[in-house]
Amino acid sequence: MDLEYSRHIPAKEVQQIIDAAADFFDDIGFCIDSRWMKEYKNPQRDIVSTLSLISFSREKADKIPKILEKLPERYSVTVGAHWTNPKWAVTLISNKKASKGLGLRYIQEKVKITKEETIAVGDGASDVPTMRYAGLKIAMGNAEPELKQMADYIAPSVSEDGLVEIFNKFIR
Repeated sequence: MDLEYSRHIPAKEVQQIIDAAADFFDDIGFCIDSRWMKEYKNPQRDIVSTLSLISFSREKADKIPKILEKLPERYSVTVGAHWTNPKWAVTLISNKKASKGLGLRYIQEKVKITKEETIAVGDGASDVPTMRYAGLKIAMGNAEPELKQMADYIAPSVSEDGLVEIFNKFIR
């Protein structure tokens, strides 16, 4: 399997992405050393694994993936509702070989379980890739519409004890 464990976006590409998408986002976040930061202060030292481009409208955010297709490198790009303000949208950009789905596939291979033996649970756009590798797909009640469409089962939201319901119903 072609999987990279610690794949980042090189500093030069981070800047290319920002420049290309500048007209379509209103705020930005950088995942550096597994922490979300508002600034990218030291490109020579800081390793960016994911960019978060926050747009105050979904219409603007939906244009970002097509813009990024024009860049020389390919990325894993997901667009979904912002986690604190559902009127906003967030575009998460990471290395094309770094997704939750590929991580789940890696675990399946390491512990020798099949897709049919795997449950994926999610609520956000970044969880969509995990659903492709799961036999049972569960969306939380507050999940993105795309995730709910893929789901075999829709659980109550986390705040309504949806995870407890999932464990009681599906985990033996």
